[in-house]
Amino acid sequence: MNNNMRLLNVPTEEPVRYSTNFIQTAVCELRFPILLELEDKSPVKFQSALKKRYPFYSKQQGISLGANTASPLANRYLFESKKKNWLVTLSPSSLALETSKYTLFKDFSDRIDGLLNTVGGFLDTDFFTRVGLRYINAIPLDDYLIDGWINPSLITPVNEGVLGSLSAFQSEIRGYIHEGDYTFRHGVDTNTLKNGNPTAYMLDFDYYSEGTEFDNVLPLIEKFSHQNFSFFRWTLGEKAKETLGEGIAKK
Repeated sequence: MNNNMRLLNVPTEEPVRYSTNFIQTAVCELRFPILLELEDKSPVKFQSALKKRYPFYSKQQGISLGANTASPLANRYLFESKKKNWLVTLSPSSLALETSKYTLFKDFSDRIDGLLNTVGGFLDTDFFTRVGLRYINAIPLDDYLIDGWINPSLITPVNEGVLGSLSAFQSEIRGYIHEGDYTFRHGVDTNTLKNGNPTAYMLDFDYYSEGTEFDNVLPLIEKFSHQNFSFFRWTLGEKAKETLGEGIAKK
């Protein structure tokens, strides 16, 4: 890393556990050198190993749409939990775990650990080309106002009204952390509008690093998660913090 490169520098806060959270989706993606057999052969052994915890299996054929053409992409194999709130996705070069019911980081990391222990041999790799952890949060705007819910530093043009009434507001920031890189997207879009008023503000945090040894995956995503808590807290306004309430310190 360039010595002159400036890292993300939000105030550090020790993670706490809230009785509720704003997380809509949490995803951990692990990319690995391509497994050619997955390009045209279903992962029978993989499915058998996961069947007890992720019993629902399906297959997707991706399509890339171009000018007057449609090109096939690699197959994706999906494995869902019984309640359909945990999803494992396998492709020829990636493995991902996604949940729509995030509670504690330990529960999430335990799932990743169990997944790696179950299918690590199948992947046949001692490193991952990229490890990513992503949290997509929806901050409920109970009064349809962004002001007060989000850190003013992020929404100054909106608060000042110079942009007028908005039908969408989205921003993307990319930068660096000690363990790798991050992409931060935030704003409102047409899916979060009701009668022209925003009902939610989206905060999308994505952390990633390249070239990670197999045994270092869990320590890395734990560092990502710890960094995310500080970053997430910094993005919130007082109304959002009050909605979360007082957290319980993690032990």
